[in-house]
Amino acid sequence: VVAQPRVDARNEPLAVPMRRWWTRLSSAHILIFSAGALAFIANLAVLRPAELPPNVAVAVSDLLPGTIFDPTLHVEYVPMVTDTELLSRYVTEGVVDPLAGHVVANRVPAGTALSFESLVASRVADGRRIMSLPIDRERAAGGTLVVGDVVDVIAVEDEAARFVASGLEIVALPEARSGSFTGSTGYHIVLAVDAATALELSAAMEQSSIQVIRSTGSPAVLDTGSDDGN
Repeated sequence: VVAQPRVDARNEPLAVPMRRWWTRLSSAHILIFSAGALAFIANLAVLRPAELPPNVAVAVSDLLPGTIFDPTLHVEYVPMVTDTELLSRYVTEGVVDPLAGHVVANRVPAGTALSFESLVASRVADGRRIMSLPIDRERAAGGTLVVGDVVDVIAVEDEAARFVASGLEIVALPEARSGSFTGSTGYHIVLAVDAATALELSAAMEQSSIQVIRSTGSPAVLDTGSDDGN
């Protein structure tokens, strides 16, 4: 009789069950991963607003020199992605309100971002108008005028010259560094005038050649072309 070999169950290798990877995570691992995830979310919450491009004021129509700036009428806001130095030149939505009432000093075409250089503070608070006077640089004290200067305007017609207006304050000038006004054309000055002077200057620009001279403390000059009754 052949005896079968006895199999001792204690000698058989036991099957080792495979554990999934997540069952091997300890409480410490879970705590570390949770802290990292929370830190990542917190960083996103802090950095997200800074990543959004600022809204820059863009002209909805052509803004002409002498225009009194009204943010509710003259601009809309468009996100702009650019470097910080260039962005600092432009008017953004967060700083536009204090600029209401400023004077447009340079033509701003529709669709163009509004720069701080295109606006100057108006010092006119006595009911005068703001008027742009196109003129060649050489006929405007050689282009040496500055904001705050007081000037007289002379009209020349049929070889006769007369003072059209006297003692007018300059409230804005073209942007000096733009390079657009280095020639003899395209220059202008922005003046504070009363209603009657605005009409006189408008007529003189249409009918005559005009000259602007800086006042040097001299008395105001009356219109020498008017009829004195003789």
